[in-house]
Amino acid sequence: MKLLVLISLFLTLFARSAPAERSYEYDYGYEPRPPVPFPSEYRDYQILPGTTSPDQRYAFIYPKRSLLFELQKYGLFLAALNPFHILSRVPTGYSALAEMARSYYAAGWSKDSSTTVFVAGGKWGPDKVWVLKLRNGKIVKKAELTAAVRRQVLPDFKKSHATGYNDYFDFIFDDDHEDISGWGLDDSGHVMIDTVCTTDPKELEPHRWAVHFQGIWDVASGKFLESSFTHIPPRHSHDATASSR
Repeated sequence: MKLLVLISLFLTLFARSAPAERSYEYDYGYEPRPPVPFPSEYRDYQILPGTTSPDQRYAFIYPKRSLLFELQKYGLFLAALNPFHILSRVPTGYSALAEMARSYYAAGWSKDSSTTVFVAGGKWGPDKVWVLKLRNGKIVKKAELTAAVRRQVLPDFKKSHATGYNDYFDFIFDDDHEDISGWGLDDSGHVMIDTVCTTDPKELEPHRWAVHFQGIWDVASGKFLESSFTHIPPRHSHDATASSR
């Protein structure tokens, strides 16, 4: 019950930590203005809209939309803005933000700007979700939450002998559900995780494997305080089983 109550807070908390702002995906000309100009080696970069910390000291940066397809090499970074310096590269996995029709990003911050959760997603849901904790202007904790969830559910997937999603992924994260709240911070240094792991997001295969995962990740200790998952039966089945860790 505690897990469900805490996860229900996610949407409010995440919306509060990521204020509405014009979009990088669809507005080629919009670039949030940094407090100081970027150095020459990052002149082709901009702040990703909606990713600046509440205290305005940090933001995620990525190439400008107008130049993105001209660059041979680039990345996504968490940066300090004044004075400017890179804090950490943030791998996005297979979610290329250049392919905006199938990719997206989202960032949420704690109220004191000490912790951030960054989501790089594809067509159905996250490919990579990172949580980064800062102290005195440096990264002191960094964890890939998608990998942590995979470790929780992978034994069950293997036990099911289900066919994988495709040749590259055994299963994917599918957050395209009205009752799934996703990945976000609460006020206690925890990340609330509420997601679906599945081999068949279209729900067409009779032998699909899918689980509804819920967990509370403690940023300070770098581990789950609580986690559980429930099997989601095929569309025409009413049999479900539950497992927990």
